[in-house]
Amino acid sequence: MIHETVIKILFVEDSLGKAERVTSLLRNAGFAVRPTRAANEAEFVTALDSLNPDLVFANPACRDLSLQAVVQLINISARDIALIVLIDEIDAEGFAYVFSAGARSVGLPTHAKQLRAVVEGAIDALQTRRQVRQLEMALRESERRCDELLDSSHDPIAYVHEGMHVRANQAYLDILGFESFEEIEGMTLLDLTVDSDTEEFRSLLKRLSRGEPPPAHIELQLKQADGGTFAAALNFLKHYLDGDPDNDTLWMALAKLSMKRLRGEVTRLSC
Repeated sequence: MIHETVIKILFVEDSLGKAERVTSLLRNAGFAVRPTRAANEAEFVTALDSLNPDLVFANPACRDLSLQAVVQLINISARDIALIVLIDEIDAEGFAYVFSAGARSVGLPTHAKQLRAVVEGAIDALQTRRQVRQLEMALRESERRCDELLDSSHDPIAYVHEGMHVRANQAYLDILGFESFEEIEGMTLLDLTVDSDTEEFRSLLKRLSRGEPPPAHIELQLKQADGGTFAAALNFLKHYLDGDPDNDTLWMALAKLSMKRLRGEVTRLSC
């Protein structure tokens, strides 16, 4: 596999020649690399800030910067950096030292295929972790926008996933007679439906779970926290994730209606 992205590499190495040989090996293997070298702690810390490396190649025999110190400095920096320890040959004592120091990957400069495989694995894992963090940030931002939308709306609105309440605004809680979301968290829409409408509503939820589009609205009787019931209109709005429809998640707007107002209120909510 050829990596088009430039890999920023920080060598912990006394010998410039050894660092250049590994750099040449990687370039010949198809990697685009931008290397720099550090032989002591001060140079290493400076390189972390100036280069912001993706990968550290550490020679455990480096005179002025031990492998334990390299691991510690990476951890202190709180950066996600792949660390590969370069050794000339495999032996039990060397492996024990590398792993006891906190490193988890070993590369053999004398074995090009092995080194290439280790670098590919380390960089692929690094990119995956970064992508996961980006997705987590996007999820938090989506949740923040969701909360803002719910809180700013005067209409009773809930966020429903696979029939379960995920979020709901205060207007939604008030119309059902609940004081806090914790009272309905994990509660299904079926739990709020009167028995006479349960089967029809369950059938609708099953169709939605199969990816069928939701109806514009439905009319049914819902239960309140005090045991009372009321006629309601539920409006469903499709939820989109990164521009694609999410078949499991819906916005649901709820209206408590008298029969005389039912048609007009449903029309208003559909606009």
